[in-house]
Amino acid sequence: MTKRTIPNRTRWIAGGVLVIAAIGLSVPVTLLTLPNVLPAKMRAKLADTPIASSPPARSSAAALAFQADQSPQTLDRVETLAREAILDDPLEVSAIRSLSFVKAYRGDGEGAMRLLRYGENLSRRDLMTELALAMEAKRIGNGEEMIRHYGHALATTGRSYDLVVSQLIDAAADPEVARELGQAMARGPEWRTRLMPLFVVRNEDKASLSAWAEGLWGKGVPTKDRASAGTVVNQLLKLGANAEAAQLIHALDAGGDKGAGRTLVRNGDFEDKNVAALGWSYQSGASLSAMPMPAEDGKGRVLEMRAGSGHLGQVARQVMALGEGQYALSARLWANKQADKAMPQIRLTCAGTDNAIAELKRDSEREIAAGEFTIPADCDVQFLDVRFGSSVFVTDSRGYADDIAITPR
Repeated sequence: MTKRTIPNRTRWIAGGVLVIAAIGLSVPVTLLTLPNVLPAKMRAKLADTPIASSPPARSSAAALAFQADQSPQTLDRVETLAREAILDDPLEVSAIRSLSFVKAYRGDGEGAMRLLRYGENLSRRDLMTELALAMEAKRIGNGEEMIRHYGHALATTGRSYDLVVSQLIDAAADPEVARELGQAMARGPEWRTRLMPLFVVRNEDKASLSAWAEGLWGKGVPTKDRASAGTVVNQLLKLGANAEAAQLIHALDAGGDKGAGRTLVRNGDFEDKNVAALGWSYQSGASLSAMPMPAEDGKGRVLEMRAGSGHLGQVARQVMALGEGQYALSARLWANKQADKAMPQIRLTCAGTDNAIAELKRDSEREIAAGEFTIPADCDVQFLDVRFGSSVFVTDSRGYADDIAITPR
């Protein structure tokens, strides 16, 4: 793992800046990680108690006093409380952390970091220690160490979990850090499963999310991750990162079954009941819906669509990443007499536009509809939509689609 170059500045100043920055996190964390959960009034009194009665109480008093202000008098009091707690119990990690913050405020960054690392050696379950060490690792450009400490923090906390996730997303704004995070998650740490969905939906930086996905799935998307990768594709499209989304779609398609023959449509015959990633998404409203159902003749499954009186719209969608070139689109489309004349329809559009580059409509003379189309160079991602609608003042409007296929020419 490479280390990034950092500005040339003295170690003790940088260390001091690091821990002072960490103080900004101490307000919520201190209140959530006190050794003893106390009412607010008792916590307020605790900081002013002349002599606390136990190492945990002294540690809590030190943390609360330090959070209140950082005047020389308060720093002296925090140091006294922390040292007394450590003398009584050398394993009191929160007191060691408070003492390290005092050293940082007084300009001894080296001493502060030595204490933090000593505290971590005693226990990896002190949230503020792990966050401070993560911030220091980020400052010196050591992404592997930073992620290790954030991983400890994620595995440690419950009530402060959102705080850690926010810090990690901020750190991952650097694409190299995001890529290293993805590589770390590919190794399957215990905190991976819970972090992944939060990191994806809360990360609104397309460069960060793209780099993270590259680090996680650069060698292919395993079966267990296919659904998560589909969510990442949708988030990238939401952020306008169409080219990056296309790369991930190609990685997914390389490891999945796109259907029989040369068709590029996934599950175009609606026979696969277990398509988890980038398959069809279906509308399930009361007035407009679609769902694969057994065919009336008992031969396989078809997409059955229903529409209420006067309703029309998209009932099924699939995300695709067809390369530039010529293709053919075909499908079987039919409906009962209550359906709108031109329904069902199949439309292919470039992501981010409403202009159809391919369109098929039901023909009353025959079930099979077919046509050719061209994917332009600036169309990285496409939406394949099935649309259905009903005439006004009718009930039980039903349509069907099957054998939807796209083949290269």
